[in-house]
Amino acid sequence: MQSWKRSLAKLGTFACASSLALLSACSSSSGTGNTGTSGKYKAPDPSVNATLTVSNWGNPGDEKLYGAAIARFNKKYPNVKVKDNFTEVVNWGDYINKLQTEIAAGNAPDVINIATEGVEYGLSKNLYLPLTNYIKQDASVQSLIKDVNPALMQGFTKDGQTYLLPNNWNTMLVYYNPGMFAKAGISRPADNSWTWQDFLSIAQKLTTGSGASKVYGFAIPTYTFGYMPWFYTNNASTASADLTTPTLDSPGAVESIQFDATVPSRQGGDDGLAGKPGGDPGGRPEPQVRRSADAVEQVEHQRVRRCGIRDL
Repeated sequence: MQSWKRSLAKLGTFACASSLALLSACSSSSGTGNTGTSGKYKAPDPSVNATLTVSNWGNPGDEKLYGAAIARFNKKYPNVKVKDNFTEVVNWGDYINKLQTEIAAGNAPDVINIATEGVEYGLSKNLYLPLTNYIKQDASVQSLIKDVNPALMQGFTKDGQTYLLPNNWNTMLVYYNPGMFAKAGISRPADNSWTWQDFLSIAQKLTTGSGASKVYGFAIPTYTFGYMPWFYTNNASTASADLTTPTLDSPGAVESIQFDATVPSRQGGDDGLAGKPGGDPGGRPEPQVRRSADAVEQVEHQRVRRCGIRDL
């Protein structure tokens, strides 16, 4: 039997981040005589008259949140009209293609909200203006960044320049059912010493019953983000550090998927994972029905700042 000794201490990991960027197509000033990307920068006077166009995305709930943010902005800058071009994203390819078409037509937005899937594309096309000089001269932004995990900032920095600022992110968490653990006589795993082998052993012990009454020891989402923590805790990823080379066939990535296939999970059955076909146009598999009876569940949460094992 293969021994899995990888640690799950870092299983709570960032899966995706969304960020705001100032596009390079926007070269007009806001009454300061300088865009702020170099030289002396001063924030615009509250009486300035201007129009800002934002390329934005999300669901109706997100649109409401951004609308409230714009309202707060207009309290300080009442004469600035903000055009929030909001899109419900089906997949990132469509969103990026739409943005590229707008830029080619001379209708580039001033500010873009985009997830990590589109960050490298924008950088490769020189779409973003660097924000480093703004940050150095704006104490309020510096205070904001102090409250952001450095790993998120690093993802939006290239060649020493910061191009985007994160505004929300997803993280993968492991929830466990303390009642089921206690009934099986299993102690809560320690945060910093839970290995893959421990995880597999516990999942096997907690898998009981059969048919409609079967309870699985683990429930894992079968979309891409669900596998990322396993890659990261095994020194692997889906791509190289510079995002130019796919690495799904690397030893660490292969080992991670092989391990997941050994864990008794709700998606697959006794022999491991067997994700359902189909899914939405963005490539995400069909959602699985959540059952609180499952002993351990890995889930994705948005805008979560603390990571780790959580009680159900």
